[in-house]
Amino acid sequence: MAEIYPLPKTADQEYAESPLKLCEVNRSFVSDLPAGKESLAIIRAVAGIGRALGITTTAEGVEAQSQLAAVIAEGFR
Repeated sequence: MAEIYPLPKTADQEYAESPLKLCEVNRSFVSDLPAGKESLAIIRAVAGIGRALGITTTAEGVEAQSQLAAVIAEGFR
């Protein structure tokens, strides 16, 4: 699951009004990189959101050099 939320999380009303500061991709989308086409599409989409909004993007569960290379290639830092 891709999660997008502001840090720190706030009450519902403040949450809706607060700016996004982080896009994070769950490890389930990282585990089959770089071969997983659907996962790569999610990674690209989240990276694009991050670039468009000027926010940090992170990926959980990067365990292999090939996974790291894939997320970096898409713009994660």
